[in-house]
Order: sequence, then structure tokens, then C-alpha cells
Amino acid sequence: MVENAKHMTIRHYVVAAASVVVAILIVIAIAFATQEHNDRVLTEGLDRTGVELQVLGRQITDIKDADLVSMNDYIGAYAQVEHLQSDYDQKLQEYNELYSLARERDSDRGIFNVERFHGKRHPETWENMTEIIDLVVRSTN
Repeated sequence: MVENAKHMTIRHYVVAAASVVVAILIVIAIAFATQEHNDRVLTEGLDRTGVELQVLGRQITDIKDADLVSMNDYIGAYAQVEHLQSDYDQKLQEYNELYSLARERDSDRGIFNVERFHGKRHPETWENMTEIIDLVVRSTN
């Protein structure tokens, strides 16, 4: 009877240990899935905002490069560019904020780092992009 009780106790410990291991694996899987989702949403936001910036930039360039003949042409073009420039500045600020968030996330990754499975980190890319954004911001102001 005592040996049967020992087997039951050992069995309980094994079940408890297995439950703890399964729970830890589930927590890790959830952490990775959440991080992957957040990274994907942030990347999509950066991509979308980047495309919107390109479209606005092209529109501004087209207006500025148009054959403006009369003073009314210049006034009309200025009015259009002023509105588009405001939108461009707003999108550029949004892009800068998203990029800063992405950079901060990348530098603050802890033990649960899904990026390890996607390849190497490239901190020089972060630095180069930061310089590019700063140049664009300075050139529009």
C-alpha cells in the first residue's frame, strides 16, 4: 500500500511538472504571437504611411514642375501645394513617430524576441533611416 501511495505521489509530481512546462510553453507562444502581430501592424503602418508620403510628394512635384504661365497659375499652384504640404508634413510626422516606435521596440526586446527567427538585426539601418527622416523633416520646414 505504501508503494502504491509513492507511485501516486510521483505521478502527481510528474503531472504537475508537465502542467507547468505546458503552461510555460503556452505563455511563450502567446508572447511570440503577440510580438509578431504588433510588429506586423507597425510594419504595415510604416509601409502605408511611406506610400502616402510618396504619393503626396509626387503630387507636389507635379504641381511645382507644371508649366505655370500666368500669375493665376502660380496662385492656384501655391494654394494646391500649401494644402498638400500640410498633409505631407502631417504624414511625415506620423511616419517619424511610427519609425521611432519601431526603433524603440527593436532596442528594448528582451528574452522573448521574435526577430531572432527572422534574421539578424541591422542597427546601422536604423541609424541611416533616422538620418534620412531628419533630413527630410529639415528640408520641409
